[in-house]
Amino acid sequence: MPAVPASHKFNLRGPSHQNAVDIFAGSWASDFAEISPDVRAGSAPFFTADDRPAAAARLLGQDGRLDGMSVLELGPLEGAHSYQLEKLGAARIVAIEGNAEAYLKCLITKEITGLRATRFFHGDFTQYISQTEDRFDLVFCSGVLYHMSDPAEVIQQIGRLTDKCFVWTHYYEKALYHGPKRELRHDPRYPGIKLYEQHFDDEDMANGRFFGGTLPVSVWLSREDILKLFRRAGLTEIEIIDEDRSGEIGPSFSFAAWRSR
Repeated sequence: MPAVPASHKFNLRGPSHQNAVDIFAGSWASDFAEISPDVRAGSAPFFTADDRPAAAARLLGQDGRLDGMSVLELGPLEGAHSYQLEKLGAARIVAIEGNAEAYLKCLITKEITGLRATRFFHGDFTQYISQTEDRFDLVFCSGVLYHMSDPAEVIQQIGRLTDKCFVWTHYYEKALYHGPKRELRHDPRYPGIKLYEQHFDDEDMANGRFFGGTLPVSVWLSREDILKLFRRAGLTEIEIIDEDRSGEIGPSFSFAAWRSR
């Protein structure tokens, strides 16, 4: 294998956080192309524009905070939500990211923002949630369910690990879905649940801006079936937070789910 040219290995500019961000120039999913000198104070839009962590704290925390709580974050992507969850008071955050490039971006975010309560791990979180005996005060599940090959199993395991969960996800509704073709199938493990399956090829997954799951297949669920599966998993109390039925690909919604006391 030929050696990597020195010009690609070394940075000759003076040291800065921007240099680290620029390693992945053009491939960030968020508004993180330019960072401000006071980014540690959370002034960059990347860290503060998304209100999903605050919604989770409002409905599943106490007095709008997550003080002292342990959080399992599924698919942190680039660490923006992790940053907000920690600033909202979470005492321990386990954030698991399967995309190697996204994981390295998380480490850049952690270094720039000085996160202390968050540990980023690289790997398949579906294996972790099916094997761990740890329990968490909150599972934060934003932007991952619709990337899963077996979202029903993910929901079942979430119910095993926590009494509280925040979810943001796309869902399938034929009239509003504008993505690639999906095939309807059923699984005897999930009676009455419809699974809408799409397959990716190697070229799709090799794209530098592919932010999907770890397998070349994703399954979408209907809104009704998502809520049904959370109730089956024991998180029977559900409050819808927000809903967007005009998305470019398809509709989405967010909700808080918790176990009845």
